[in-house]
Amino acid sequence: MSTVQADKEQVGPKSSRQWAWEFLRRNPAYRDAYAQWMALPEAVRSLNINTQELCRSLSDEIPMSYFVIEEHQQLDGKWHEKLNGKSKAEDFAAVSPFHPKKGVEPLLGENLKEWHERTLEIRKEAGFTFGHSSSILPKERFGIEKWIDPAISPLPESEADIFSELKFEVYAEFCESEHFRQKPCSISIGKIERTEIVLKIDVEQPINFLKNKLEQIVREQRRFIEKIRERKPEFFSGGYKDYDGPGSLNNGGIFNEYLKILDRILKGESKDNIIYVEPGFGRVRSNDEYAERMKKRYESAIKFRDADYLKIPYFDDYQGAIRNKKNGSR
Repeated sequence: MSTVQADKEQVGPKSSRQWAWEFLRRNPAYRDAYAQWMALPEAVRSLNINTQELCRSLSDEIPMSYFVIEEHQQLDGKWHEKLNGKSKAEDFAAVSPFHPKKGVEPLLGENLKEWHERTLEIRKEAGFTFGHSSSILPKERFGIEKWIDPAISPLPESEADIFSELKFEVYAEFCESEHFRQKPCSISIGKIERTEIVLKIDVEQPINFLKNKLEQIVREQRRFIEKIRERKPEFFSGGYKDYDGPGSLNNGGIFNEYLKILDRILKGESKDNIIYVEPGFGRVRSNDEYAERMKKRYESAIKFRDADYLKIPYFDDYQGAIRNKKNGSR
């Protein structure tokens, strides 16, 4: 795996997903995790494992924690006769019509060879599928659907959909009290940001109605925000929230500057050196305008590299909604 080459970066405009990838591929944790993934035997990465006749080329020490075994479920034709007339979910689960055979799932600390030998007879009768454990896949840690070599730039168009769904904080919680309306609010007004809304909904309403209502409220709030931004743009300070299409995503070339900082980090430069030493010119005074600017850029670059890159891919979707709104108002 080669190192990041800043002088070979794509110069032209990038899509939001391209920018997200440029930050992620410079993430040291991702680069290390990818190297660990590539260090696994190819048969493990491709799941090209003959589980009835264990491949001799695989190490005996490969842990089964790399894999997840899902057993095929079998129908019990008399399950409905076992119901006791109650409607509780646990009552139904106790007499579920699907009864997987036990014994194929890996034991704690078991390796591939041990699992193979222990389950050899069981697997002759039990149907099952063999897949990768989420512990060695990138989705949970990095928000992408598959491993991509961090040396690759730009992100191929064929891989544009590697980013999974955006994660967001949910303020709602279940009301367990019978006096629902007396339940105190779980979030204070002071914690609500300008781009957030808090909803109170009736969960007994049809789902499609709730979806349409939510979309209507979100669009109304966006129009409200746009009016405020026009009159008082200082209420929405810089960064990627001021998004108005791919052309403004890298406003003033700021993402390019962040990537230069991240490349210097990958080359082993210290934080102090990056902030106070201007490439090609040498050290600057601590109160110099360059140093003050670099302090802010350094922190922003780290934040994008480690977490905020996940928010970038969805601005294309946001802009699509804005375009649809404008087209509909004509």
